[in-house]
Amino acid sequence: IERVAVLLRNNNGQDMLVAFVSFKQNNCNAETCRRWAQRQLPAFMVPSRFVILNHLPLTAGGKPDRASLRKTPLSLSADTSYREPPQTPLEQKLALIWQELLQLDTAGRHDDFFRYGGHSLLAGRLISRIRQNFNCSISLAAFFENATICELAELITRQQPEETDRTGQARV
Repeated sequence: IERVAVLLRNNNGQDMLVAFVSFKQNNCNAETCRRWAQRQLPAFMVPSRFVILNHLPLTAGGKPDRASLRKTPLSLSADTSYREPPQTPLEQKLALIWQELLQLDTAGRHDDFFRYGGHSLLAGRLISRIRQNFNCSISLAAFFENATICELAELITRQQPEETDRTGQARV
């Protein structure tokens, strides 16, 4: 890491810690930063999002330019490394819901909801959307145990076995 600044930002009416990071070399990504932070910091201090920047904006005094960082879109926080795209129509619809709730440009099928800024209130909204869109009820506890798009799609499919086609994919 070359430079890092952490700010409190508002996302969907909720405050979250966002880390803005620039690297000396391009051999790191947001997930590497997150794992390091989880080993070093108490859980409540680990940023919800990591925004990777080519260069951290600096003030004339050489300190991070927090005013400029406050204007940086959070959509940049999605890790730019390869993310496996959703495979089934059900996963694709779940990904669209995630993108809207988490304000992401894309969502991969193995992305963890909580690693991209999700929290219990947003999880409640997600569960409500699942109930509306897929006519099935997922408990908050079940969601916490199945917090990726592919795991959640499997959970929904298991609850609606009569709604699957011969390939085992949910008809949505």
